[in-house]
Amino acid sequence: DLRSAQVRVIIVAGEPGGSVPTVRQRIEQLWPTARVFDHHGMTEVGPVTYEHKPGTLAVIESAYIAEIINPAQDGTGELVLTNLGRTGSPLIRYRTGDLVKPVRLPTGQLGLEGGIIGRADDMVVVRGVNLYPSAVEKVLASFPDVAEYRVEVRRTAALAQVALTVEPIAACANTEALAQRVADTLRDAFMLRIPVKTVGPDALPRFEMKARRWVVIDDRPSP
Repeated sequence: DLRSAQVRVIIVAGEPGGSVPTVRQRIEQLWPTARVFDHHGMTEVGPVTYEHKPGTLAVIESAYIAEIINPAQDGTGELVLTNLGRTGSPLIRYRTGDLVKPVRLPTGQLGLEGGIIGRADDMVVVRGVNLYPSAVEKVLASFPDVAEYRVEVRRTAALAQVALTVEPIAACANTEALAQRVADTLRDAFMLRIPVKTVGPDALPRFEMKARRWVVIDDRPSP
């Protein structure tokens, strides 16, 4: 019974999630004695940010020169870092591949609104819509009856198709209704019709390290 656990702090890092409100709430519901803190870093450069407030990370500017390149209309772009004071592995203008939305914090520091929004190479364009794994995670985490999920991206010569497989919890009374609710919510969130099917208990893999819930199948002909 985790309501009597001694865990007071959970620090998450490495993937989008700790700054996604629905994911954060789900973790804190499962561990009601604990407060979730988000931060991120990389093997190549070291720790990069810490939580300024829930949903916003602060860049450790004493250790990095940070830049945002190729910004979209909303300001979201790729985080580029030059590390300072690391004589063993200096990096200049290192492209992290992390997509972030910069904000200026009251402290004067560079902040990242929403944490790490996603990876530049993980974005999928489906019928003209930019689809990020963290955005799909946000939707799925809002369904307590979803135990696990998998997204299948099939690339063809014309376009990418996306389908979703959901594994309901054992106590889910109506799996067909759950699939329909998930499909409706995805449609409302992204203006896309994404097929959703359900599978039985323990049908989908679990991950102890980085989750790999997105499966890409490339059917495009070889050049």
